[in-house]
Amino acid sequence: MIVCLLLAMWQHFLFPDPGTEAYRRGDFTVAASHFEQAARQQKNFTGFYNLGNARFQVGDYTEAIHAWSLALASARDKAQEARAMYNIGNAYFMAGRYAEASVAFKKALQLAPYSGEARQNLTLSYQYLAKASAGSASEQPDERKTEQRGASGASSGPADQPAPLPAAELESLMQAIARAEEDVQRKIRLAGNASSA
Repeated sequence: MIVCLLLAMWQHFLFPDPGTEAYRRGDFTVAASHFEQAARQQKNFTGFYNLGNARFQVGDYTEAIHAWSLALASARDKAQEARAMYNIGNAYFMAGRYAEASVAFKKALQLAPYSGEARQNLTLSYQYLAKASAGSASEQPDERKTEQRGASGASSGPADQPAPLPAAELESLMQAIARAEEDVQRKIRLAGNASSA
């Protein structure tokens, strides 16, 4: 058993995956091509997830969402589902689809409640929704600061821009997020006190 593991590790170093190598070099178009071929053959979370990552890096957010949605459908556990959903949120955000991004980040938080990145990006998407509803969303997508880990997702294609949330509803959502954050921090403090006692 150990010999097989060592042999597999050695083979990985001698014959690295061409898609992964291209991704590491920053050649995301070539990486996407390799990952697409692997995804078609393997039809598993990793293949679709990697394809979504490469598509995201070249700015093809619709295709990234599609690949990550396929990864989400083939996820084996909640952690994989959360990663895919989080990245779907990032792609929606970068495409300027803030309402859809906030929905995806909320779903990612339901799957992984302690994800600081998802919470931060959810807040950021609400802020952009507020700017859009006030008519002052003037930043370009390149200036947005979402955190992207890589993942996969799917979309039926570009949708019309969603209607912005009313300011009162947006403020209510922001307050709910703040209360949820306080609750999480309180639970973490209580768990720390219980373990030190």
